Amino acid sequence: MQKYSPPILDRIQNKLSKIARRRNFIPDPDIYQAVTYMQNEMADIGNILTAANYQLDNNAVERVNCSISLMRRNSLFSGSHKGADQAVVYYSLACSCRCKGINFFEYFSDILNRVAALRPTTPIEHYRNPLPDRWHK
Repeated sequence: MQKYSPPILDRIQNKLSKIARRRNFIPDPDIYQAVTYMQNEMADIGNILTAANYQLDNNAVERVNCSISLMRRNSLFSGSHKGADQAVVYYSLACSCRCKGINFFEYFSDILNRVAALRPTTPIEHYRNPLPDRWHK
């Protein structure tokens, strides 16, 4: 089964092929590297235009990376290695809550009360239940 290819992609592919065949047209090797790269990526470019689950931007990933960089800078002022380790645990919980759409302050106050009520002999699985991916209000 052949995938649908929009006509504009066929025209772009034809133009790239013409550029790649005419070696004396442009003496700049960077142009040929760019043409080769784009020819190798044409299938993915077609997927972006025809598949509904592809996104044209990566803003969600950029936002997560930005917050990771911010935490990295803020951890310089944790006071100690132990303080930085504890801050990372809270930060990880906060990021998980953000990804799941959970209010972190509600979540944190709820799990503190739940975990405080657990006995020391409680199986480890009960400590995993309050994690953001399993938490229910």
